[in-house]
Amino acid sequence: MRGEERLTDLEHWLETEPKWKVLVIGVPFTRNWRSCSDEVDSRGGYLFERQRLLEIMWRTEEVVIMSGDTHKHATTLFPSPDRKENVFEFSTSPLSKFYQPFKRSYLQLKDTDVELFSCAKGVSKFSVLTFNTTDPSGVNLNLELIMDRFKV
Repeated sequence: MRGEERLTDLEHWLETEPKWKVLVIGVPFTRNWRSCSDEVDSRGGYLFERQRLLEIMWRTEEVVIMSGDTHKHATTLFPSPDRKENVFEFSTSPLSKFYQPFKRSYLQLKDTDVELFSCAKGVSKFSVLTFNTTDPSGVNLNLELIMDRFKV
C-alpha cells in the first residue's frame, strides 16, 4: 500500500523515535470496517504489510494511530499476541458527512482488532486528542469526540 521505500522509512521512524508516536493515516488501519470496497481502500486489503507494521509497533513504546475516511467514529485496540503491548486506533471523520448509498458497518470479527467503541450517529463529527505529559508517572492521553455540537 505504501511502497517499499516509504514502508522502510516508516519502520525506521517507529523503531527509532523515543516514546509516544502518533501515526496519522488517511484510511483505516483496522479491518473492522465492512463494505465492498474497504479491503482495497484500507489496511484490510494489505494484511501482510499491516502485520509487519503491528509487530514493530508492539516492540516500540506508545503508538497511537489516527485515521479517517470512515464517515463514523471507532476506537480499536490491537493487542499483541502475548497481550503485553497494545496499539490503539482512533478513527473519526468527517466534519460534514454526505449520504452513502451503501451499507458500511464497523464489525469486530477477529480478536486481532478489538472494538472498544464505535458510533455512527451525527452528520458532523471530529475528535480532539490531547497528551498530558505533566504527570511524572506517565503520559495521560485523552480523546474527546464531538458530534453535531454535542460531546460524547
